[in-house]
Amino acid sequence: MGEQGQRLDSLAEAVRPHVETRWGLFAGSNIFGSIGEEHEVRGPSARDPMVTLAAGANMPVPPLYRGNSKQEKRDFMDSYMVYKRRVDALNQGTQTQVFGMPIGACIEQSILVRFCRFELFKPKVTVTEEDWKRYFLDAWNPDFTA
Repeated sequence: MGEQGQRLDSLAEAVRPHVETRWGLFAGSNIFGSIGEEHEVRGPSARDPMVTLAAGANMPVPPLYRGNSKQEKRDFMDSYMVYKRRVDALNQGTQTQVFGMPIGACIEQSILVRFCRFELFKPKVTVTEEDWKRYFLDAWNPDFTA
């Protein structure tokens, strides 16, 4: 090998710790960090309880709220109720637990801050699930100002 081959070998040795750090968990062996300390990979029995993330055609998809009119709020709540019923039905028949998305997580991120600030009059961090329920259930009250 010539000089170019030696450079490639030295480059491969320099990259190897990074690759082992990144993909070492899949191999199930010890991995070495960039500083050189050894990290132990815990086996399945040493970990916290497993959480299975399932996705597919049979899993219910939460609705996404993008509007601001009362009719759009009603439509969103109707579709959210259908979603919630599907999640509840999946949780009844099996030993697994399907997580239902909260209402606050079903609002489009680009309009979430605006809703919190100008319609709920609260910072985004302090808005609770009950606040979102009240906000959407307010759409069922008739508006006689026309």
